Formats: sequence, C-alpha cells, structure tokens
Amino acid sequence: TTVDEGATLTLSGSVAGGLVNNGIANIGGTVAGATTNTADLSALNATLHNITNTSGTVVLNNTSAGAVTNAADATFKATFGNFGDVQNSGTLTLISANAGNVTNTAEGNFTATGSGTLSSVNNAGTATLGENNVVNGDVTNTAGSLTLDKNTITRNLIATGGSFTVTSNGSEAGSLSG
Repeated sequence: TTVDEGATLTLSGSVAGGLVNNGIANIGGTVAGATTNTADLSALNATLHNITNTSGTVVLNNTSAGAVTNAADATFKATFGNFGDVQNSGTLTLISANAGNVTNTAEGNFTATGSGTLSSVNNAGTATLGENNVVNGDVTNTAGSLTLDKNTITRNLIATGGSFTVTSNGSEAGSLSG
C-alpha cells in the first residue's frame, strides 16, 4: 500500500503487505509488512512490522514494531510500546518504551526516559538515558556525548571515546570501564 504525497490514509484494520507513506498516515491497526515513511506517520494502539523512517516524522503511542531505522534529518518518537533493534541517525525519543539493541550513530540524537527497558546501547552521537530507564546489557560510548540521568545500567558502562556526564540525580551501573 502506498500513500502518495498530499494524500491521507486512516487505517483501523489491517494491511497484509507493507506500507510506503509519502503523505499522511494514521494507523490504528496492523501493518504486516515493512513500513517506510518519508512524510508524517502516526500510530495509536497499532502493530507494525519493521519501520524505516527515511525522512519526515513518526509518532507512535502504545504501538509495537520490529526493527526501527531512523535516518538523518528524520524524527521518531514512541511513547509506550515494544520495538526490536533500533538504528538511529536522526532524532529518536523513547518514553516508557522497550527496545532491543540501540545504535546511535555520530549524527544521532537519542533519548530514552520513563519505565522502558533497552537490551543495550552503543552511542557515537548524543544520547541521554533518563529517569527510570533500564538498560539490561552494556552501554558503550565510543564518541559523542552520553548523559546519564537517574537511569540503571545492569551490566557495564564502557567509555572508549567521547564524554559522559552523570547528572545530580545519579545513575546506577554494574561496572565502569574505559
């Protein structure tokens, strides 16, 4: 299914294949195939397969998806929900959302806050792990800047490059190396 520029799709049912959005898409159902966005996509109480946001804005609320790729100059925000591995080169915000392994590239700006859980984080850009966020694996900072603001890292904080800051709210980590 393709939504052309200037067109709008409101989906409350399901799409058996993928979705290419070049217009405005409001999803309240299921997209079984891959979703590619170049414009404005929002979803509420939806289930999506993998998402590639090549440009434009994706806003999800109480929505689950597989792997997420957010390109440079693209914006992705999810409040509640479950996601697979995340690759970010744009601006990506997770609020009380769960995700697999998160890779934030040098161009990326990543924030995770709230009661969400991440499998691991590999940062080369700008990243903030905020209040109540839990990382169940390692957090590796290879470049860029990492801010820890009252979050928990159950394994290792590995700082091999860049800088990291712990706010006055504190944070917890299993161990620190680098």
